[in-house]
Amino acid sequence: MAGETWTLVHLAQPHRDHAKQPSEQAYRAMAELLARRFLHLTRRERAYQVHLGAECDPDCDLCWDIALNHVVWAAKKLHKHLVAGPPVSGGVPVRDWVTILDWVTSPMLCDTLVADLRRGLFHRLQGDDELLPLVHAVATQLLPSLDSARSQRRMVDWVSGPRLSVLALRQGWSVRPRRDVQEKAMFAVVRERHPQGLKLLSEVLAKLDRGVVDPFPDVMADGGPGSDGLLWALIKDLLGGDQTHAWFMTEVMARQSHNEYLARRRDFKPADAVCVADRGTSSSSLEDEEGDPR
Repeated sequence: MAGETWTLVHLAQPHRDHAKQPSEQAYRAMAELLARRFLHLTRRERAYQVHLGAECDPDCDLCWDIALNHVVWAAKKLHKHLVAGPPVSGGVPVRDWVTILDWVTSPMLCDTLVADLRRGLFHRLQGDDELLPLVHAVATQLLPSLDSARSQRRMVDWVSGPRLSVLALRQGWSVRPRRDVQEKAMFAVVRERHPQGLKLLSEVLAKLDRGVVDPFPDVMADGGPGSDGLLWALIKDLLGGDQTHAWFMTEVMARQSHNEYLARRRDFKPADAVCVADRGTSSSSLEDEEGDPR
């Protein structure tokens, strides 16, 4: 709620009915801690993946939902380690996670304000600042790094997973349509009839998730001679059944239509894309948590 003062102990608060899950307060405290820093660190990658190179509109709720999706991931990851203990690497507990867990559970430290930790994520701290080890641990384990050498994942992966989850929820898509084809009972017949066609369709779906507007020609070219016949035979079979027809229109054609819509945005004039600078926010102010990092 507005004016709520979050402390580290809120990050560790379990759900009342599900002890292994974060409470609502834990999610809100994590959003206070990470959401804006995540948006700041990923602004270029989101411009590429979400806005096709255009600056993000300050009122873009899609990017905000992507950040909140990341917050949910971070809160669940913290609570997983609160229950099971810090992860182990080479037989030794991961030092960053030991630091994080110590701070959020220690009676002497857990009253630290989340706002103070957040400021440490935006500003360089002095070498003797007591928050420095915790800031480093949180930045390393729960946020993407601009330095790919020390990042757990590529920046593209930090954005693409949440983006796909948010889009799937908004559009009514399956988050993992390729797995659906391999496992759902309604595809049992086509799995037997078109094993190679399903492999090609899986590549089509992968390219659609990467934003390709028309993946069919590329996939058929990569598949070699005769791949077009294999793919179209599968699609004809899918369109012949009520359930599989509905699935194909929702999971394949709707994704392709979405990518076509995004591609048309390339033709927007610069004036059509409202950017952060249009509101008088300088790039240097994006370093501050009070600025708008989108």
